Amino acid sequence: MAKRFSENPRKPVPLMATEVAKKLIAIPVDVFPTLISGFIVTADGNGMVNAGIHSGDLLIMDTETAAQDGDVVAASLGNQFLCRRIFFEGEHMRLRREDGITPDVVTDDCIIRGVLVGLMRNVQEKPTF
Repeated sequence: MAKRFSENPRKPVPLMATEVAKKLIAIPVDVFPTLISGFIVTADGNGMVNAGIHSGDLLIMDTETAAQDGDVVAASLGNQFLCRRIFFEGEHMRLRREDGITPDVVTDDCIIRGVLVGLMRNVQEKPTF
């Protein structure tokens, strides 16, 4: 089982300084007034397309809110950083891609990094399907 820094597996574990993104983007406080701490990550690929998340979208992740069943989260699984829908099943977590093809992954070795609270998309660019 992965080493956690939180006793609650639903609570996001902060990213370490070496894992921080390449650039800083300001998150508008008036749009996300309850967001205390978070980060933005760029979606890569179309594994979450059925959830309305497309490659290139900027995903706004909350690092203070505990994940609930069905939330979309950023998670670390081994050396992978994933965006998946999560379901809690006893001691295990089910990670679901929203592409209608890929089978779910059931694990107890997942670390939640953030819970999706919003996204930004450049509508000038067409998503790739």
